[in-house]
Amino acid sequence: MKKIALFVLLLAASAQAEYLGGIAAIVENEPITDYQVEQVMAKTGANPTQALNALIRERLEDAQIKVLNISVSDYDVEHEFARVAENNGMSKEAFEGALQADGLSADEFKAEIKKRMQREKLYQGILSSPNQNVNRENAIRFYNANKAAFAKFETANITKYESRDRTALESAIKDPMKAHQGVSVENATVRAAEIDPQLTYLLINTKSGSFTPIFGDAERGFISFFVAQKSGSYVPPFEAVEQEVAQAMMSQERDVMIADYFNKLRVKANIDIVKRDANGTAINK
Repeated sequence: MKKIALFVLLLAASAQAEYLGGIAAIVENEPITDYQVEQVMAKTGANPTQALNALIRERLEDAQIKVLNISVSDYDVEHEFARVAENNGMSKEAFEGALQADGLSADEFKAEIKKRMQREKLYQGILSSPNQNVNRENAIRFYNANKAAFAKFETANITKYESRDRTALESAIKDPMKAHQGVSVENATVRAAEIDPQLTYLLINTKSGSFTPIFGDAERGFISFFVAQKSGSYVPPFEAVEQEVAQAMMSQERDVMIADYFNKLRVKANIDIVKRDANGTAINK
């Protein structure tokens, strides 16, 4: 169940960290500790500057949430908690037990759900204006400039792992060479042009020699595909991927707008970054 903990990874690194090793920065009177920076680095692979910038961004988000009085009801948090539990094929009670096994309490997890939902509301406010740049003419330009991003494989050798028991499926993924009770295994060679677009997208974004994320539910069954090999590569005509191009454009525009918003906010914010000497020792408070 370690994957569950990843759901709140970045936020939890900040929220649960103790004061250890000094202060890296102070953002709107809220400290960021060296320990928190190290935790983000360890969990995400970021370098010190990237980790500190991520935490500064988080503090700015928290400050904006307070300024704008963005709230989320307990009912909405409980509903989202139940949805996450269901997506993991568990009842709320079983999910709470799984969290405890991972060293997280249900209250801590719900607190992180609340933070995530508040951030989503904040982003919705930032992105409230309709995007005028996503039209067919601009989409064609975007497609022509980024054709490699829309390349498809021709065929893929895959193995489908399926089970009604998510835990059994997780065990099979960890040790695929071993037979696992309640897990069916089926080999297949598929053509990208002939399978469901969602499956095509999933396989495109999964490296050869690795498993896709688990999807499904307890009623219909949980599934993961092992992608052994992908062969051939081609770029479909614009008309075949027009919706995909539009989604990519909107995602890019969204990231740019949000980054611009917080860059401007950062310029105005009260931020004190602790300077270090060559040995990493703080030279100011």
